[in-house]
Amino acid sequence: MATESDDRSKEALEEALAAAEARAERAEIESSALRTKLAQVEKQLANLHRQMMGAGGRRG
Repeated sequence: MATESDDRSKEALEEALAAAEARAERAEIESSALRTKLAQVEKQLANLHRQMMGAGGRRG
């Protein structure tokens, strides 16, 4: 037989779980955005490297 205290505890746990799930979802979204940004920066770096290597080759 559930008591009022048990019901409040269960409700508090459910709220904590919902909050944790929301934080996890936000973290996943942020992680995805960071991976996308990292890929963009890596591409820019590779392009810059190619440009620098090409410029060095033309001078020499």
